[in-house]
Amino acid sequence: MQKLLNIAKIIDTINEWIGKLTYWLVLVMILVGVWNVIGRYLGRFIGQNLTSKLLKCTKLKKGAKVILHKVIKPELYGVAK
Repeated sequence: MQKLLNIAKIIDTINEWIGKLTYWLVLVMILVGVWNVIGRYLGRFIGQNLTSKLLKCTKLKKGAKVILHKVIKPELYGVAK
């Protein structure tokens, strides 16, 4: 019984670390999103591209899904053939 309690404590510790990491990653994503909005409008004003391409990684992930699962209609995922 003690071994199972120890395993449960280890799992709880891992879950706490994952929760803390997720908290910070969500915060970073929100800040990147805010910067993209501010940079888009500020960039129009000064004539420079100030937005980041960090949020464009979703296209790469979608493309990987198309390749991995051999999706018949990749245009449904926003990826050209």
